[in-house]
Amino acid sequence: MVEVYKRQDSRSGKDRRRAAILCLLLMGLPVAGTPSMIMPCQAARAASSGVKGEPTGLGLDARTLKLVNQGNWPAVVERLEGLTAKPTAVSRLNVWLAFAYLFLGKCDKLAKSAQTSASQPAGPEGKLVQDLVLVFSDTCQTKLDDAEKILALLPASTGEDPLVNLAKAVVAGKRGQAASAVTFCEKAVELAPGFGWAWRTIGYLQSRWLKDNVHAEDSFKKALKIEPNCPEVRDMLVDLYLVRNDFDRAIDVATGGIRSNAADAGNYYRLAQIYTQQWRLREALQQLNRGLAVKASDPRLHRVKSNILRCQGDLNEAIAEQKIAVELSENKVFDLIELANLNLLAGNVNRAADSLKEALKIEPGNKTAFQKLVQILEQERLYADLVKQYSQQIQISPKDASAHLGLARALKATGKLDEAAVQFKEAANLELANPQPHRELAAIYIGKKDFAGAAKEYTRALNVNPTSVEDLVALGFCYAENDDYLQAETAFVTAIALQQLTQLTGTSSKSQLVDVMRSLAVLFLTEGRYSEACNQFEAICSSPKAQPQDKFLLRQAKALRDRTSSSVGDLTADYEKLPDDQKIANRLELVDTLLRLNQSPLAETLILQIQEGKADGQRLSALSRLHLLKGNLSAAEDAASKATAVSNEEPARIAESYLVLAEIQLAKGDIAKASATAAHALELSPKSFAAYEVLGRIYLRKGEVGEAIDAAKKALEVNPYHTPSYMVIGDAEAVKGNFKKALASYKNASDLYPGWLPAHKSLLAMYRKLSLKDQASKEEEQIAQKEKQQ
Repeated sequence: MVEVYKRQDSRSGKDRRRAAILCLLLMGLPVAGTPSMIMPCQAARAASSGVKGEPTGLGLDARTLKLVNQGNWPAVVERLEGLTAKPTAVSRLNVWLAFAYLFLGKCDKLAKSAQTSASQPAGPEGKLVQDLVLVFSDTCQTKLDDAEKILALLPASTGEDPLVNLAKAVVAGKRGQAASAVTFCEKAVELAPGFGWAWRTIGYLQSRWLKDNVHAEDSFKKALKIEPNCPEVRDMLVDLYLVRNDFDRAIDVATGGIRSNAADAGNYYRLAQIYTQQWRLREALQQLNRGLAVKASDPRLHRVKSNILRCQGDLNEAIAEQKIAVELSENKVFDLIELANLNLLAGNVNRAADSLKEALKIEPGNKTAFQKLVQILEQERLYADLVKQYSQQIQISPKDASAHLGLARALKATGKLDEAAVQFKEAANLELANPQPHRELAAIYIGKKDFAGAAKEYTRALNVNPTSVEDLVALGFCYAENDDYLQAETAFVTAIALQQLTQLTGTSSKSQLVDVMRSLAVLFLTEGRYSEACNQFEAICSSPKAQPQDKFLLRQAKALRDRTSSSVGDLTADYEKLPDDQKIANRLELVDTLLRLNQSPLAETLILQIQEGKADGQRLSALSRLHLLKGNLSAAEDAASKATAVSNEEPARIAESYLVLAEIQLAKGDIAKASATAAHALELSPKSFAAYEVLGRIYLRKGEVGEAIDAAKKALEVNPYHTPSYMVIGDAEAVKGNFKKALASYKNASDLYPGWLPAHKSLLAMYRKLSLKDQASKEEEQIAQKEKQQ
């Protein structure tokens, strides 16, 4: 008999009554039964629910249950608010309204509903209904402990109530106890077989939380069997199939949705999405057009249609569709960004920028729109707009290091270097682990010829990334430009060591190593360490990454090292092999080298090739040196004076011209002018070792021997390899009668620069002075050999 009742559970009340009567007649019992005689619990629930003929204990009429199973919760709320509006006794409808509020996140309304339920007259199940409403209200406010306490105090008999099991499932789910939530939902649907939403919830938990797609698929199918028109369940089932590339089943589910409700545009959208994943674009487009015929105001359909048209190469139509999507969209920012992307593809840069600006007006903090907009502005070099956009972004996010960095770059591009420097510093302070702001700030300092400031920034960059070869090379350059030669050498040598190490591990290229070696070699040339420069350039020239200029620089270093006629010939020969543009670039460098080697005829030929106005300060300075070398002091002084008057030269270059003028004045015997001129050169270039050396020679001429030694020592503090400064010290010590000290200084000079005859001749004179005959004899042989080579 129990089996008979179970089979009849899903039938109408009239059918169940007929079945009961039949059973009673078969058993010989009187036919006087009522619903309460047949199924007491269900009859009580039906009576308390206020829903005529409701058989499942859910307390819902067929229309509301259908809305629940469809997942149409806004409609459920609207209907239940109407049904519970009258101040009658609370019923299960109040519980369902509370659950709908919870599902939609309307916690304020739910709290108010709980208060109202508590104050209303209690029906047959009033206390249970009030408790369940309060459970949902506490859950919405994350008062899960309070909700569990209420459920724990319910009578044991309520364990057979589908709504109580639903409440327990909700609390368990909020606790993250997915398996328990599934168990309670299964109990609910067992008690109320028409409760399709329970199967939806079971499938959701199995898929998303328990990662059990096999059972989730089965649950979703059961939900759709009860209510085919449930878009969310259909979407989740389609997703399960698409994850495993089961397109056929996904299409079957999607087409089933269309059959169940052809008036729902979302069903066509779902099928179009599947076709799009398969690149069946024509079929997808066909479904989208069908969906638009049903509901032309659905922005999703226009958005996907726009994407398909883009894939088909019809950008104009794609843009037109996306514009419609923007007009209809509830998420205009997203669609405006998509419209901007399409305009970029079509080359409509200004329109793309306008769309992104509109998106940022709606949502100023949208990172995607902001990044795309600044990228466009950077490409178009609209730096004023960039400054405006980055400034607005900083107002929204004052601690955004990337925004400060972007603003700094935009300000730099507009020439506002001081403001840019402030923003670079701000970016560096906000993101301590990023060396880039320090590098770019250093570049500003280099542009201002503030090499000391640049060196500090590169040092800070190296504190962040100590193994950066690029930063070490840049630091070495700054030290060299600031005449801090020892620090520069340290930086370059460290860079080479790191480069060789990374080259062994395969993380750097051979060309990078050659670049660093070239920087070190040029530094050696500047210091007067010609032998070491030769070694570096020889290593560079043996590399396949060597450049034509490297061989010329090698010849230059050898010529200065050896000071022989053959080395000079090799130098000029290699110069002639350079490309024309490199000849022009290296002409003054060659002139300087020839003048140092006393090769006035060759130097004069090259100077005459330089047009007036081209590097005029350097040309005039070289011309004055040429006249000085030839003994034409008046012409030399005239050219040097003109060189010092050139205003567009760097201070260090002008200082060199003043030094040449000081040497000319010294040669003319005008000691006072020479002293003032050399002092002015030192003011222009405070770390000029050459200026200190010239001052030392002037002091010697004035008879101020101590000052001469001090000046030469200051020169050696800057550049310990400066041979002429050792000569000044030697000359001064000889004047003082300190011949052994003078000998030591001359010996240092000749050892540092073996090819320089003046050092050897001074050393020979001191050997003779000290009666060191053997040493003097050897020195005489060396001098004779060098003079023959020259």
